[in-house]
Amino acid sequence: MRRTVLFLVLGSFLFLTGCEPTASQHSLITPEVAIFEPSLVGDWIAESKDDSQESAVLTFSRRDESNPLSKEYAVKWREGEERQKWVGRLGRVNEQLYLDLSPEVELNGDGSHILPGVCVEPAFEQKHQVIRISDELLLEIQPGTEEGDGTGTAHPLNIKVSPIHWFFNVRLTEKGLRLGYLDDEDLSKQIKDKKIQIDHVLEPEFFLIAKTDQLQRMVTQLGQNPATFTWLEFVKGEAK
Repeated sequence: MRRTVLFLVLGSFLFLTGCEPTASQHSLITPEVAIFEPSLVGDWIAESKDDSQESAVLTFSRRDESNPLSKEYAVKWREGEERQKWVGRLGRVNEQLYLDLSPEVELNGDGSHILPGVCVEPAFEQKHQVIRISDELLLEIQPGTEEGDGTGTAHPLNIKVSPIHWFFNVRLTEKGLRLGYLDDEDLSKQIKDKKIQIDHVLEPEFFLIAKTDQLQRMVTQLGQNPATFTWLEFVKGEAK
């Protein structure tokens, strides 16, 4: 499977686990239910068994420092010369704490556009498609109401570009941070085996297209067993 920008940046640290988190079209934590936990702010140093590697640092800060009511995090990763930034939201699902991460990308409004009269059937065989167009972005395509001469050959095309989301089960103490994610290969296998039912795209790359409420039901089901997640370990410290 394609390695996402997020986990190319995590590099050698995630290489130790051999797994990748599941990508999602929709967020697990919406702005309306997001919370801000001050104890998450600061530098968190990744625990690694490979002492030859420079320590990787995950840094959390309030995204809008000018607004004390802002609940989004600016999340930065640093490992050697590698740098990456994401937008983070923290929230609770069935009393468990989760972090939703998405790449910090600039879109025109919410990424929605209408292209008039460009969808011609039968070339456009599916009424609704979600396609991964990069490591960070998804493209949603849906024909609108018929236009033109009434022959049914032309539709306006509704398209929306949106950033990918990844989410993590969070275990937070004064000096320790554990982030647990759902391995994409394991989750896709459970879906194929019909152990889990959730809206998804399987080919050519696996990702979830379920809406937020369905995602929350899934993590409620799976979150009862900590062994379901692959855990990353961090300790609180000051980055050098």
